[in-house]
This record gives sequence, C-alpha cells and structure tokens, in this order.
Amino acid sequence: MLSSSPKCPLTALPLCLPGAQATMRCLSLSLCGFLWAWLPLLHGQSLKVDKTLADTKMLVRTIISRIQEQGFSPLSTKFPGLDFIPEELQGETLQDMYNTLGVFQQVIASLPAEASVIQIGYDVENLQSLLWLLGAYQNCPIEKGHSGEDMSNLTELLTIPPYTLSVVTLGRLQNCLQQINSLLNSLLMC
Repeated sequence: MLSSSPKCPLTALPLCLPGAQATMRCLSLSLCGFLWAWLPLLHGQSLKVDKTLADTKMLVRTIISRIQEQGFSPLSTKFPGLDFIPEELQGETLQDMYNTLGVFQQVIASLPAEASVIQIGYDVENLQSLLWLLGAYQNCPIEKGHSGEDMSNLTELLTIPPYTLSVVTLGRLQNCLQQINSLLNSLLMC
C-alpha cells in the first residue's frame, strides 16, 4: 500500500501517511508544498542579479555609443589641471567603479549644457545606481557618500576651454567604461 501512495518529487516522502483520513492534511504534503513555494523565491535572487548585470552592461554600451556619437577624436597628450579626471579605473571592485563614475558625474555636470552631454551625465548617474544595486544583491555594500577624489579643482575647470574639457572627460570616461564592461563579464569582487 505504501508503494501506491504518491510521493513528493522534492523530498521523496509519501504525500499521505498510511491510515490518514481524507479530511486531514498530511505533514509531508505541507512540507512538499512549502518547498515548492520557496523554490522560485530562492532562485529569484539569482535572477535579480542576472537581470541587473544585463541592464548594467547594456547601459555601459549605451553610454559608450553616446560618447562615440559626439565625434571627438581622442586626445593622447596630458593636460595640466586635469589630472584628477581618472584615465582608468583605480581598482577592480564595485566600490572603485562607483567612485570613478562619481568623479565623472561631477565633471560632466560642470561641462557646457548640451543635450547629449546632459544625457550622458544622467546615464552615468543611472549606472552608479545599478552598480550600487549589484553590490546590494551580492552583499558588497557600496558607500554612497564616498566620492574617491577631492573635487576642489572643479572651480579651476572654468579656465580650461570647454571643448578641451569635454574631449578629455568623455575620452577618459569611455576608457573607464570599456574597463568596467570587461570587468562585468568576469567575476565581480567586493
């Protein structure tokens, strides 16, 4: 009689105990139901991380294409006074990416107000939010207030020609975004 009793596919326990009345719920039935209910929830965390990671990669590619649409030719020479604008990521962690983007966000906000540059600034802000969310999902909390660099030089930016500042900033941002994109394809570290 035990062999004909249906079994839970997760626990391999019989769904009804021998001799249980039809009006009573079986213990193993509720355990099986409980496990079935939790299965999507346990898998949901991974889906959130995967979706957020895919959104982050897509936004990185979008920002890179917006920068390329500007038509600036990259400048290879160094400019005095622009040393605080990062040429590359200072590390490989989510916090480093977040901090680097924070510097770019502040510099882009000081650039002349063109619609495309303003949109890039909004995209960088959204990218920071996605990186923060990735950190939260992976138990790697990112400190939001930590900007990484001292931005006291920002007032001196007004003396640098706006075109030069835009070209240098967007070129360096593109380089950092390409590094971020390659790091997002590998294992993320806190």
